Amino acid sequence: MSEALGFLQSSSIARGYSALDAAVKSAKITVRLATPISGGDFLLLFTGSVTDVASAIASARAEMAHALRSFWMESRPEREMLEAIESPRPVALEALGVAEFGEALRALQASDRLIKTGRVRLIDIRLGQNQGGKGTVTFTGEVSQVESAMAALKGELSPCESRIIPGESP
Repeated sequence: MSEALGFLQSSSIARGYSALDAAVKSAKITVRLATPISGGDFLLLFTGSVTDVASAIASARAEMAHALRSFWMESRPEREMLEAIESPRPVALEALGVAEFGEALRALQASDRLIKTGRVRLIDIRLGQNQGGKGTVTFTGEVSQVESAMAALKGELSPCESRIIPGESP
């Protein structure tokens, strides 16, 4: 993918919408997600060139001001990550990994890390919608791969809860 990914979370829904307007007017971006979430926060996720995403993030941050909770830019996101955010993907389950984070940004960063290791396949990424503002990532692979991926996440991003559910035995 030649585009970059931008993410922002605001503690204010009103400022979130205003930041969305500022981002869209400041750069050529494609909005992938712009939604209020549980707890009165607002998530904004978009793609575009590295320059456009950086410009849009700067404009949105300025508009969010004190309501900015978090932001992140990934200059080379994998298409699989965007697909898993936009709609859960049917995959053949081997072992299931579920990582739950206290904030949406950590789930997004975890999914990026999981894809780049190449050991597991993403199923779904939930960024705060209908889950109290938390972020979750579900993924699958061989049991040893899922265990290794989960250990890496625990070491780097500290999920608040995680589980590995082995597939059925033959």
